[in-house]
Amino acid sequence: MDAPFSYDQVAYETRAVPQAHPDRLFVVGSLFGLSPCPPDRCRYLEVGCGDGTHLMAAALTLPDARFIGLDLSRAAIERGRAVAAELGLTNVALHHADLMTWEPEPGSLDYVAAHGLYSWVPAPVRDRLLAHYRQALAPDGIGYVSYNTLPGGHFRRLLWDMLKFHTLGATEPGKKIADAREFLDFFVKGVGDAGDILAAAAVAEAKAAADPADTHMLYHDDLSEVNDPVYFHQFVEHARAFGLKFVAESVVSTMRTAGFPPPVAGILGGMRRHDPVLKEQYLDFLKLRRFRHTLLCHDRHAPTAEPLPAVVSGLSASVIGRPADGEVNLAPGAAMTFEAASGLRATVDRPLPKAILAVVFERSPERIPFDELTRTAAGLVAPSDPDSVRPQEVASVVLDAYTTGLLDLHRHRPAVAFTPGERPTANPLARVQARHGPSVTTLFHLTLHLEGDAERKLVQLMDGTRDRAALAAELAEVVPPGELEAKLEASLAGLARTGLFVG
Repeated sequence: MDAPFSYDQVAYETRAVPQAHPDRLFVVGSLFGLSPCPPDRCRYLEVGCGDGTHLMAAALTLPDARFIGLDLSRAAIERGRAVAAELGLTNVALHHADLMTWEPEPGSLDYVAAHGLYSWVPAPVRDRLLAHYRQALAPDGIGYVSYNTLPGGHFRRLLWDMLKFHTLGATEPGKKIADAREFLDFFVKGVGDAGDILAAAAVAEAKAAADPADTHMLYHDDLSEVNDPVYFHQFVEHARAFGLKFVAESVVSTMRTAGFPPPVAGILGGMRRHDPVLKEQYLDFLKLRRFRHTLLCHDRHAPTAEPLPAVVSGLSASVIGRPADGEVNLAPGAAMTFEAASGLRATVDRPLPKAILAVVFERSPERIPFDELTRTAAGLVAPSDPDSVRPQEVASVVLDAYTTGLLDLHRHRPAVAFTPGERPTANPLARVQARHGPSVTTLFHLTLHLEGDAERKLVQLMDGTRDRAALAAELAEVVPPGELEAKLEASLAGLARTGLFVG
């Protein structure tokens, strides 16, 4: 009798992956000189899709695109199919299939993604995965692969080896997880705040692995029999053997060389011009990087080494955050600080960058089309002569903020309501997810963690049929009467800013 499939025994919590959304792949591919398919009509495959949450979240806002998912876990596929049927999603097809035997139609897909798969499967499966990318991708198609990298992976590997030793005798999943948590607690307490850099790094990894919200990752990632980090140059060589070429990282800000001492930045800049792959490998050395989100294309293309500013004019800009400074001061030399929800802070003192960032931050998390952003920022900087602000200047500022990681860029603008409305309507996938746990997906393809039973129940109730009085009446079961009205309004206002509500 075959052993039970581990992903059927312990469900892997599948979430939306913003780094792999077709909108992100389109934007990055376009910035680096390719001509990918627009996300609203793309054909997209995810290999190792789990229950298809990532695909369904994208399909909700891209009804004319087509999404296909493959996974070896029959239980996960059945769960996903049930949710897709409840949501009435006809543009998602989930298949219980083995990558080693499944055959894609040649050139039939605009995007192929595999998140959290490459490092956790044997070498023949990795080969098959990249062969499918070459076969299935359309001429202008883009592939996404996330994987563990070295040298940073060495620190996590220390932990993997210790966990495997400690759990050697456990065969039942629950026992193995319990034993792993026991060791993580023992290790963190035993090593403590060690001054040794290697020990301190191992403790940090142990604390991350011990997160109770990520039990599924502890079991499937850290305790996996197969977990093979690679150096970036090795991954690129592997892809090259299958006729694929490096485009860029899905998170473009991780490619930035600014912030290093001038001699180091100069060396990296020279590498970037002559061999972008070599530059990326040395960045990994400097950052001790342990995970990548890499984009690939057919090797007949020639991606640019730097993102193209001209592409920005066809996109929209957004941020999740607020200006750290209270008032907008556009006077030359007056420093203003902006802070994104990611924690990244930037201080600027030139009028145009301040105006652009002020507009995007004040309208967070709205996606603002480039032409509108240009007009609004020009009206702030030069109200008597807005035409004096050239679009090329705006594009340069926006691109710099994007490559820094402060702003995001988009082609797709989902229909989102930024105010709750008289009868608030949460997106249908989030309403289903709230029945099963605190993590739901917004229309911006981000995972939102709801606060407590009251907020979970509120999201389930917001189907567009209930006004505030009706919502309050049903929430009275879980919220004290004296707190009900204030808590309801605060929750509605907060949720509206996340992109949860359908526009």
